[in-house]
Amino acid sequence: MARQIKLLLAAFALVLQCSCTHNAPRPAHECERQCRMDSIIQHYGAALDTTFNNIKVAQLFGDYQRDLQFLFRDGRVDGFDALLQGLRVDDVVVNDTTYKHVSFKLINGIDAKPQITFDASYYCKADDAATDSIFQRLAGIGNLERVVFSGNVLQQGTLSAQINADNAFLIYHPVFHIIIDNIRTHAR
Repeated sequence: MARQIKLLLAAFALVLQCSCTHNAPRPAHECERQCRMDSIIQHYGAALDTTFNNIKVAQLFGDYQRDLQFLFRDGRVDGFDALLQGLRVDDVVVNDTTYKHVSFKLINGIDAKPQITFDASYYCKADDAATDSIFQRLAGIGNLERVVFSGNVLQQGTLSAQINADNAFLIYHPVFHIIIDNIRTHAR
């Protein structure tokens, strides 16, 4: 009987330990900067939902752009994750040299609100395409496959858009232009 009580207490202690173990919630993204970007966009989207004055919307959009410009002040993103969509390859000739221009969109989700888009490009010499590691990785990635990418954000699109009637749309559907320099499939 004493052995059964000890076994029961041990089982109870094990159950109690397992139920009390707290796993910290996993962030939405592995990259802290991407979490911050999402936070900025969510904050201004929520503020926009309660603002019905066009002057206030213009002020919100100005603050929104300032916060995004500060976030991307160095023009660099590293380790962001998204879904790759609409991969295209075109030949571009510059000074008698042919380059492969790969263009695609990197989106945070099909039905995500807000819909965040990175309008992405990658260039390599056409003669080097067979041995270019990033070009070859892009060739192996399927449509709507989750990827992790790094690159340089160009200071245009949402970051330098004029304040106008489309401010509300741009807060919910920001578009960033980026030249990638690394990409891989997401291991999640």
